[in-house]
Amino acid sequence: MGSALVAYRNHLLPTPVVHEHGTEDPANHFKPSETASFECTPGNKLLTNHDTVTCQKDGTWDRSVPTCDPQKCGAPPLVDQGQPDSSNEEYNVGEILRYSCDIGYTLDQTGPNPTGAISCLPSGQWEENLPICQLVRCGDPPVVAHATYTGNERTFLSRVTYSCKPGYRLQGDDTVECVEDASWSPEPPSCTPCELCKSGYKLVGNIRRRCNESGEWEGPDPVCKPVSCGRLTNPANGRVRATVITFQAEATYECDEGYQLQGDSTRTCGEDAQWAGTEPVCDPVSCGPVIDVDFGSYKVPPSTPSAPGLCIPARAGTVWKERAPLFAKVTASGPTKLRSAFPQSPVQVEYTCDDGFELDGPSERTCGADAAWTESDPECRPVMCEPPPPLDNGIYEYKDLKVGSILRYICNSGYALKGDEVRRCLEDLSLSGREPFCERITCPKPEPLENGLLILSDTTLVMGTTARYRCNEGYLLQGEESRTCGNNSQFSGSTPSCNIVECPSQPDVIANGQVTGSSFTFGSIISYTRATRATGWKAWIGERVAQTGVGINQSRLSHR
Repeated sequence: MGSALVAYRNHLLPTPVVHEHGTEDPANHFKPSETASFECTPGNKLLTNHDTVTCQKDGTWDRSVPTCDPQKCGAPPLVDQGQPDSSNEEYNVGEILRYSCDIGYTLDQTGPNPTGAISCLPSGQWEENLPICQLVRCGDPPVVAHATYTGNERTFLSRVTYSCKPGYRLQGDDTVECVEDASWSPEPPSCTPCELCKSGYKLVGNIRRRCNESGEWEGPDPVCKPVSCGRLTNPANGRVRATVITFQAEATYECDEGYQLQGDSTRTCGEDAQWAGTEPVCDPVSCGPVIDVDFGSYKVPPSTPSAPGLCIPARAGTVWKERAPLFAKVTASGPTKLRSAFPQSPVQVEYTCDDGFELDGPSERTCGADAAWTESDPECRPVMCEPPPPLDNGIYEYKDLKVGSILRYICNSGYALKGDEVRRCLEDLSLSGREPFCERITCPKPEPLENGLLILSDTTLVMGTTARYRCNEGYLLQGEESRTCGNNSQFSGSTPSCNIVECPSQPDVIANGQVTGSSFTFGSIISYTRATRATGWKAWIGERVAQTGVGINQSRLSHR
């Protein structure tokens, strides 16, 4: 609660300040001689020795206003043979401590606190139901046949000692101890009969005899006889030979013809009256799986005896019957293995190949009594055409040469194919069409250039040859200056021409002169003369005759 102040009228005092975790008398204000009472909320305590204050005539409280602070629990209480999980000096209200017992002790599950946990109460006191740690107790020691034990205690570290009855001897530790998990350790010993006979032999007769009144031993003399391992049974499809079945005797196993032994062929009777090893079995002679042939099939002829378990490869989705079919065709591109071997001998298989394939190897194979297939594994090889001879100045391409396959011819650059570009392997193992060849690509010689010159880079005119053109003096080239022989056996472009150079059709007339001449092509000549009516002129300045060439400088002519 917060504090509330009231006016100092008639010596009235303000309501006392109420500290955290505390409450005060509910009166709004106090008169002289009136008392305010305080108490702390649960889990808290007053820090003063008084819980009241009185209003005095001078308007003051007679002593300090009490304060409340959180309650604390002190150090955890002691538990015999137990330890708390914390050892602080103070603990807050609500904190929990857990106790664990020392080695050899355990929490009493029937006591007041089987969990071992206590809480700090709001009163500042720990719960009083402290756990109890009691000494570990073991149950009765294990019972050992033909033995007794001494020792009555069953608590931690108590011991029990075993001893064997007469006629038996102890094997192992004779003493066991009660350990902290309430078990006995180590494992108890065992009592085995005393061996009066050598290993592999057993006593026949009484182990004890009594001397009677006549001074003779009662009963017959005991003897040591070899232990017996018992008679063995013949395996299916075989037999066991053993004339003696006692200690160190040997038994030999054999299988009927067509079967082979799987397991130990001999077994020995041991000192423990048991036959060594395990009983073997006679399995049908197996030559291993029949090797499938790609692009072919095999079958078991009807005359071949069949038996349960005769397995032929089956395709996906096939349901196995009690007896497998006697024929299966192989269509996969890779080998398919048998799921189990042929069970009896002899078994014969015949191989055939699909159309377009031929058998390489034996057509028949037999599984013999020696568990081996006769002959070697056959293969179905594709029937193929012979490859053609190499192509001069070219190549041919094909994936394979099986019947129906295609072979394609390609010439090198500068050569043209003459003949069939594509050929097919026919059923008679010949290639269709005719043998092509690669011919050198050439172009016809270009026409000569009138009034000019033709220059060839190669006189054989093969593909790539360049023809260059040049005109005589006084002629200009019209068209392409060069042409190239292409893979179409033709020169590129067209033949150019050499045209004669022509000057302007009418030369300029000079002052006081005239021009004579009507031709203006390369090599033509025009003349300049003085006009007949011109007077006062004495001589020509410049050339009097001009010849037409590639260009004429008429500005050089004048008359004065």
